[in-house]
Amino acid sequence: MLAGGQERGGLRVLVERDDDDDYAGLGAVIDCDVILSAADPHWVQKVIDRLAYAHLIPVISGGTHLRVDEASDELSSSARSTVETAGPGLACLHCLEAWKEGT
Repeated sequence: MLAGGQERGGLRVLVERDDDDDYAGLGAVIDCDVILSAADPHWVQKVIDRLAYAHLIPVISGGTHLRVDEASDELSSSARSTVETAGPGLACLHCLEAWKEGT
């Protein structure tokens, strides 16, 4: 596993996080060749989606959608894991229903 800023075989991994500023990492993301995202909030996915299209950066976005059946307190059969690819020449994450407003 590569930690942020490490390089191996020509691959440089950049990890950007700033709990005080939600938009602190955007400048660094614009310089990436590929965005790998596991963001949950729809607004983060929306920003990444629009940023990727504006700057022609491919995105690989993954997530797990877990739902619990309230009556049985068990994991619902509708639980699923997904991986979507978006970017130049491909459908956007919103079109792929990777995120929906308010979810």
